[in-house]
Amino acid sequence: IGSSLYYFGGYVNETREFQNTLHRLNTENPNLTWEEVRVVNPDFGPVKKRGCGMLSFRCENEDFIFVVGGFGPEPARRLRNFQYLETEKHRGLYRNNEQHIFSLKTGKWSVPEVKGDIPPPSTVFTITAIDDKRALMFGGRSNSQTGFVTTDSLYMVELSAHEVTWRKLTRRNRQRWPCPREAHASMSLTDPFTGTNHLIISGGRDDKNKNINDCWSWNVQMSTWQKLDFPKLEIRRQYHTFSPFIVGPRCVWGMVFGGIEEDLTQGKSKDHADRYMNDTAILELGWEVKFTEQNV
Repeated sequence: IGSSLYYFGGYVNETREFQNTLHRLNTENPNLTWEEVRVVNPDFGPVKKRGCGMLSFRCENEDFIFVVGGFGPEPARRLRNFQYLETEKHRGLYRNNEQHIFSLKTGKWSVPEVKGDIPPPSTVFTITAIDDKRALMFGGRSNSQTGFVTTDSLYMVELSAHEVTWRKLTRRNRQRWPCPREAHASMSLTDPFTGTNHLIISGGRDDKNKNINDCWSWNVQMSTWQKLDFPKLEIRRQYHTFSPFIVGPRCVWGMVFGGIEEDLTQGKSKDHADRYMNDTAILELGWEVKFTEQNV
């Protein structure tokens, strides 16, 4: 938002604590130090959690932050109209579909009126803004009768200062669709020549618990997926970042950074170690949707 980056919540490994604080980094400050954002009404904010979704939006010339989903300790209070379901692996931790809006002007959290096809309690999905007031949520992990399910669900959400409206986008007959995934990454692009909006997703972990390295584009106006034809990333990864960099009018780079790679040297052992990465890969995208890959 402007020259500032924001992040919410998370988990501190050293203390084994979940967080529900909001932090800001002013990128114009040469010291590049994070600071906690002062919240007027912290008791009205989200529960302590990680694996949630967060994005910014504008309404009536004001900036807001939207937070949805995630999982964390059993909450002391539960909001009406939302669900809190115990996770399949960690007893005492609860997946939720809470939704909150933070006003940068007033410094206050609020609970919006939520309408439409509300997503179930979910974690490690992506939610990506496609314009000032709309976003797309894809994939993630949700509860099921047998434990959990990795999904391929796609939702459109429309945001205002006090209201959130969800619409589930369904798959038409024989329509191509990405496989279910979680811990993937996404970004949005707008074609400068046609004004067409695109959601582009990359990698993640599929419903067979394997890392994947494909890339798909959702055309918002046409409501269709296209599997992008480019050399697959050499490394299958999850929990990475995926960001656009505008090079010129007909060229955009999709910059992939970091993530977790499966350590395949350990075979199929359940206790194999994953490898945390700090490399960068660049996917060169022209508006004709042709990709090449460079490793940096």
